[in-house]
Amino acid sequence: RTPYVIVQGELVITVDHAIVSPANEAVRFILTDTQDVLLQNIQPPNDQICANQPGQACNLGKKPFVVVGGKLVIQALPPSCPTWTKVQGTVLKKPVKDPDDFRLFRELPQECPVRGIHFIEEEFNNGIGKWKGRRGGAAYHDGEALRVTNRKLEWQGPWLDATRLRPEKCLLPDEEYLFSVRIKLDKADGSEHGQPTTCS
Repeated sequence: RTPYVIVQGELVITVDHAIVSPANEAVRFILTDTQDVLLQNIQPPNDQICANQPGQACNLGKKPFVVVGGKLVIQALPPSCPTWTKVQGTVLKKPVKDPDDFRLFRELPQECPVRGIHFIEEEFNNGIGKWKGRRGGAAYHDGEALRVTNRKLEWQGPWLDATRLRPEKCLLPDEEYLFSVRIKLDKADGSEHGQPTTCS
């Protein structure tokens, strides 16, 4: 238990347990107190880092864990433990989105010419609608997708003029909106043409 941890040299924490779990804990820091901690009387070569602060002391706030001119080394996993894990085992072809998952999801304003909860929605099942290729990009319907070719620069992708939808009547200032898109990427060598990838 301590009100703060300030490292001015090297702090090394090594856990060599074969199994790392809350039941097999090696080191625990419990930060206490509710007062701001002042960093002062700092040893060289970092003795000037708070020279411009009031009283030549840096306010670290409450319960700080700070490394000042030193090094923190934590080796909490044994060398045999893999450093990665698969976070998604299955890539869905058509993910299902639940509006209830989004805290600020709501109906568009009454004065908006678009009804419902989607300001812009296009599945590209029967064409590309009002979408175009931006400034030289050629857009056309390819299966159930919008495809843009003749691209010379990275910004010559899909483009839609949303002004006809009156965004000033539909989108409110300081609100959060969900933007969702599925993308197909073809390799430069032409392989995997039109195939779904994990980048979609």
